[in-house]
Amino acid sequence: MTTGRVEGISTYSKSCMKCGMFYRYQEWDEGLHNLDDHIILSVHLCLTIRNALQRHTAVSRVVEIIEATEGVSFPNKERVLQGYLHFKALTEHDYNFA
Repeated sequence: MTTGRVEGISTYSKSCMKCGMFYRYQEWDEGLHNLDDHIILSVHLCLTIRNALQRHTAVSRVVEIIEATEGVSFPNKERVLQGYLHFKALTEHDYNFA
């Protein structure tokens, strides 16, 4: 599992035979969440962000910590947040508010 930055990943999409609209199938077997073919987050990173948010730590702080630890730069923090929110919208989990 990784929370760092990885490059050189290929993505695939399909198109509707009736209207021609392109869509991406969300398959998490490989441990990746594809936001828009440009922002692809590891499921591990999404779960790390979820745990950080539950402990009142901002997504931007999580990204800054990983950037400092791994020595790499991430995409815009707002785009990482959008990717996480997209992941969250597609997941089912229990809410345990304290």
